[in-house]
Amino acid sequence: LPIYDLWHERVVHKLQESGFSYLYEKVKGEVIFKTRTEFIDGLGRSRISVCFPKSITHKSQSGGITTMTHRYLQSIASKCLILGIIPDEMKELFGYDPGITVDMDDPAGQINEILRNFNDYIPLIEKNYTNCLNNHDWSNRWIVIKDIITEKLKWNREE
Repeated sequence: LPIYDLWHERVVHKLQESGFSYLYEKVKGEVIFKTRTEFIDGLGRSRISVCFPKSITHKSQSGGITTMTHRYLQSIASKCLILGIIPDEMKELFGYDPGITVDMDDPAGQINEILRNFNDYIPLIEKNYTNCLNNHDWSNRWIVIKDIITEKLKWNREE
């Protein structure tokens, strides 16, 4: 099984048995939230957002590149704690590790532990939220992209 499916398989029943609400695609490829409003409401009510890069969830679409997806930023903007695999690019863009790396040996135990001690994660959630608002909108992203292109063009001229 791919890592994401393996992780999911290890948590779904244990979390349900513990009485936690765990929203996931019950049928592969079926969207959990049918409308934008449902998505915003669902993410807004969530404490933890499980995020894996496309290089893990949709290998054929990623081109082998591990990068931050919109879901990471949407989750942070919704003040969710990110649990998953945090791409190195994201750590570089934030200047720190903005998430919690999944424990593949005991993922349900890890989630239970996080939820029991959720207040300990509020400073990280707030730091991520502030960082996202200040540094990760499209005007900021455009500056980063422009700088990369400018540097690449400069490098190519020097060859």
